[in-house]
Amino acid sequence: MNIELSTSSELVPFELLDVLVQNRRDGDANRSLLSLHFVGKRGRQTDRLKMPLLTWFDANRLQQFTYQLAHGTRPENSHMDLPDSGLRLTVGGRNRGSIRVESLPSSQRRFAPVEINGTATGLRDYAKVLYTRLWEAFCRG
Repeated sequence: MNIELSTSSELVPFELLDVLVQNRRDGDANRSLLSLHFVGKRGRQTDRLKMPLLTWFDANRLQQFTYQLAHGTRPENSHMDLPDSGLRLTVGGRNRGSIRVESLPSSQRRFAPVEINGTATGLRDYAKVLYTRLWEAFCRG
């Protein structure tokens, strides 16, 4: 994949190698949530970057948002809110091929915004990998 992730707190970009998706149980609400980890390299070091927990619905919307951006069907300067997860996805940032993931203003969970940057081909590859990992997690139950 030709994708880099960046945060405001990190100086060296994070080169995305893979995406891991795992099922988690939310004991309070008795629902299934997804733990999404980006596996990549920062310099010579392999590292993981963890996203906030996602509902299945929000994970699907994240994948669709990326797919639409990669295929040019998502308009510039658009955004999508994932209210169950407290996230906002925004097209833009440094270039057209980037997705900014940040907390919604009303979200109780706060985290440093993450920017997913790549070419159209890189975003297509990322969308395919994310779709595959979500499907694998769904099949595992």
